[in-house]
Amino acid sequence: MDDNDKNLSTVSAFLANGYNKDEIVAMDIKVRQHNEFVAAPYAVDLTSHEIKLIEYMISLVKVIDKDLINAKVHKEFVFSATDLAKVLNTHISRVVKDADKLADSITSKKIIEKRLDIRGNIEDFSYIPIVSYANYNKGLFKFSLNYYVLKYFVDINQNFTEFQLRYLLSLTTAYSVKLYKLLHWLFHFQALIR
Repeated sequence: MDDNDKNLSTVSAFLANGYNKDEIVAMDIKVRQHNEFVAAPYAVDLTSHEIKLIEYMISLVKVIDKDLINAKVHKEFVFSATDLAKVLNTHISRVVKDADKLADSITSKKIIEKRLDIRGNIEDFSYIPIVSYANYNKGLFKFSLNYYVLKYFVDINQNFTEFQLRYLLSLTTAYSVKLYKLLHWLFHFQALIR
């Protein structure tokens, strides 16, 4: 069982047993992401709830999900409205009331990959939706993390940044989350060049 498998079972157990967000934040869950994802400007237009949901889903990605990339299948997640409210540190009534807004907004977020030639001209680009599917029905949310973005989180052994989910979930804005990740990336980069 890898760290992400342990993370998933631990977080699920905590949520199922009624623990609150502060107790989830107290867990020691490490998240590892490729530096290209950490440095991508995707977080610029995300709300704090959107970025926390995306980062939470990323924390649940496992090594075995590499098979999803090869099969071109999206990673699916199901959360009860109660569990999602705990992770987002908000009241369940707000999560349910804003379910359609969250689904509409989060499925429009994307990563833009651009490759430039030596003169700075665009050679190619890709627009990759992060969350490819969102659904709410009778208290359950279903989300699909696009298989194209899974490469940034699965079986990464170099060019990565690692950070604690508990600290990320305790932040209050999307900008603070992005800054937290960038500072970890910079710290890791400086350690490599020393």
